[in-house]
Amino acid sequence: AGILRATAYLSERRFGALRGFLAELRRSVATEKDLLEIQLLDAHGKALAGQVREAFSMIVRILRQVSPFTEEHARARYIAGLCLFRRGHYGWARTQLESSVAYYRLSGDRVGLSFMLNNLALLEKSVGRVDLALSLFDQAAQLVPVEQFVRHHCRLLGNRGVCFLR
Repeated sequence: AGILRATAYLSERRFGALRGFLAELRRSVATEKDLLEIQLLDAHGKALAGQVREAFSMIVRILRQVSPFTEEHARARYIAGLCLFRRGHYGWARTQLESSVAYYRLSGDRVGLSFMLNNLALLEKSVGRVDLALSLFDQAAQLVPVEQFVRHHCRLLGNRGVCFLR
């Protein structure tokens, strides 16, 4: 329940509440897997809040400790890509996001893959490859049903619209 609450704070972009709650969670953590989840949420929150160097430093430690064949590794790669993107290192960011996309494609996780394709498309849009971005947005939209993921589909449509404005 605590991890879900922290995830909600992250999705709502309530970074102060997220940090405070994660500090509480760390004190009551029972397993290494829970601690890893808390570290990923903390790094993701810091990356989104603009504390990119600190987030990247956390992610590098996580990438060293987890197997490259786990979802945690794929999520850490995504956060690394986000950090690199925010610092203007687009090529390296693309490599991280593509690695994460590959994991979700091989694992068969259609929801995770759709989310990662959306992020990769945003990167491609930002570097001027609008045709590739539109194709990635289309792929992401086809992976999950509209009825169950309305918010995600709205985000994909909005992102596509921005491509057409450019």
